[in-house]
Amino acid sequence: MIKFIFIFLALLTNSALAQGWDNYANARYGATAKVPPGFAAMGPEAHNSDGMIFRSRKGGALLTIYGADVPGRNFEAYIDKQIAHEKSYSGWKITGRTVTPDWAEYTGSIGGRFLSVRTIASCNGRQAVSTKFEYNGNMSSTVSKVERSLKAGPANSC
Repeated sequence: MIKFIFIFLALLTNSALAQGWDNYANARYGATAKVPPGFAAMGPEAHNSDGMIFRSRKGGALLTIYGADVPGRNFEAYIDKQIAHEKSYSGWKITGRTVTPDWAEYTGSIGGRFLSVRTIASCNGRQAVSTKFEYNGNMSSTVSKVERSLKAGPANSC
């Protein structure tokens, strides 16, 4: 009997933790990802329909979910350019990087702030979809859940 009570409580706790996550889908590039509880859109989708930015209600974190064209279908060069932009424009010190032909992840930091980006090649290499998380403190489980939820679905521009 006690075993069943523990199982019931575990299921109840897991379902309570799962509540509050929203989904974002970008029709132009087909990017879909989960948006954590406590995050709200900073405005409407970008005018060029490439994605949306969400800010935590406490203001310490930004999540961007977006898509982009990959020039020359060269995914690695696209990622190199993204990283160079993060370093030169935003001042991030890149602390980790994994690039494959189909996906890439890189991380960075500046002061006490952290960056985590996951990108998936889509549309036969012509496009990419990404999540970009900028945050303070320990949000690694939230960041991981968002990154695992990123999918490249049907895209209007494909």
